[in-house]
Amino acid sequence: QGRQEVRESLSKCVIRRLAYAKRRGQLHSIMTDNGCEFAAFARIERCLKVPVFFARPYRSTDKPHIEYLNKFVWQYIPKGKSFKDLTKKDIIEIEKQLNNRPWKALNFLTPFEVFFLRYAV
Repeated sequence: QGRQEVRESLSKCVIRRLAYAKRRGQLHSIMTDNGCEFAAFARIERCLKVPVFFARPYRSTDKPHIEYLNKFVWQYIPKGKSFKDLTKKDIIEIEKQLNNRPWKALNFLTPFEVFFLRYAV
């Protein structure tokens, strides 16, 4: 795939995955890194009607929640392992594990419980 195809594919995926949160009133903005894969951010903003912000380079403090989540992702995907080696089934299983793991920051509820069952945190 060419770079433009990757950008379009990523923007479609982001829009598809976040549309539900937007409809529920749970999406107000998006914070991303400065990777070229987010060059189609204007399409995401237009379709979801939310602003997309870019973190400053090498500033993990701009997106601490993602950095915190990445710590857990690396428990399932060791550094150095290529995402290309993962199947769709592998990714779905990791996503399920992460969404059903209690978080202290969520009063020991899981992200699934907070997002889908609307518990107040």
